[in-house]
Amino acid sequence: MIGFGPTQPEGGKRIQTRSNKRFFPMLPLLSPLEPFFTQKWRPSEIALVK
Repeated sequence: MIGFGPTQPEGGKRIQTRSNKRFFPMLPLLSPLEPFFTQKWRPSEIALVK
């Protein structure tokens, strides 16, 4: 699991964000394969973890 936020979660990894700024995640797909185009593979939703 990778967390997004201004503070490091316990025992986890994170991508640092600013608490006073909006955050918009983007998933670049370089050379996607057939499962992407046929929608057999889709990225999972971002879940709020407390």
